[in-house]
Amino acid sequence: MRWVLGIIGAAAVLAALLVLPLPLSLQAVDRTGLPIACGTAFHPDYDFAAREDALNKDLHSSFGAFYVPSDYENQCAAIVATRRGIAYSVLVGGGVLLGAAFLLSLHAAGYVDLSRERFRMASKQRATPVLIPKSSPSTMRYYDDLDLVRMSLGIRVQH
Repeated sequence: MRWVLGIIGAAAVLAALLVLPLPLSLQAVDRTGLPIACGTAFHPDYDFAAREDALNKDLHSSFGAFYVPSDYENQCAAIVATRRGIAYSVLVGGGVLLGAAFLLSLHAAGYVDLSRERFRMASKQRATPVLIPKSSPSTMRYYDDLDLVRMSLGIRVQH
């Protein structure tokens, strides 16, 4: 069971790390017929989308309804956020599975005791407070800084 958890967890972590650097692009194309690139989830690049948005806005303001203003930059940001959200969720889930497999392996090897009895004993021990007797401080005459300076210089105050 623990090996299955470990393999699934490692596969999830590996898949999440391999998906993040893959290039992202919109389904829309620019004037040359190439898809609008958005960079990767590690390094998003919205420059091309912003240029296309500016071009479409200029064409719309110049020629009117034939050209629709676009919002490619926000669409790129949305697909990057979606890719990151899914990849990070899979990464965390795989990490949890790997951690569980590691903990179960330690339990199988005898390094960790996961029995209910041990947890009950631990909770009972925490319930009773440990009282440490306080020792009384040793008696010592109090000297303030001025008295220490006077004594080190050999000056005695006459009353």
